[in-house]
Amino acid sequence: YTKRKEGRRVYDMGARLRTLRKAKGWSQETLGRKLNKTKSVVSSYEANLRTPPLDVLTDLAALYGVSLDYLA
Repeated sequence: YTKRKEGRRVYDMGARLRTLRKAKGWSQETLGRKLNKTKSVVSSYEANLRTPPLDVLTDLAALYGVSLDYLA
């Protein structure tokens, strides 16, 4: 779950969120409904254009059955 940036490895939260969503078999629209967010907001989280706020990260952790540490 890392990508290269200037020869260094950096954490890619968007990739982790996408992987977890796909493992559940959910579309971005389905996840958005569960979070009360739009598909475009979910897409922006997965593309690393926006960072989910703490309340959304908490909801994601609960939905996926993972810790906040795992997401962040």
